[in-house]
Amino acid sequence: MLIQKFIRCSNFAIIELFLTVALIHNITTALTFFGAIKLGTRLKHEESIDEHNKFNDYYLLGNLASVTVAIFYCYSYRNLETLPLIMRLIN
Repeated sequence: MLIQKFIRCSNFAIIELFLTVALIHNITTALTFFGAIKLGTRLKHEESIDEHNKFNDYYLLGNLASVTVAIFYCYSYRNLETLPLIMRLIN
């Protein structure tokens, strides 16, 4: 159980790191690659008809969250000096 949680957390961290580094270096095609990989893993998943829509909703929300967090990291990295919170911490 603990190992499964660790694997899920490390999986999320690796995805975020990949997307953030790609976006910082203007490799926006990484988003297409990420979508294709996620779709490939999704096609192998099987669930009952009742849980099909529920799983799809969670899957979509998870992917959107991953991309949104990576975009936020990229924006923060590029505009580090202009962010008000950072300016308060520095001064």
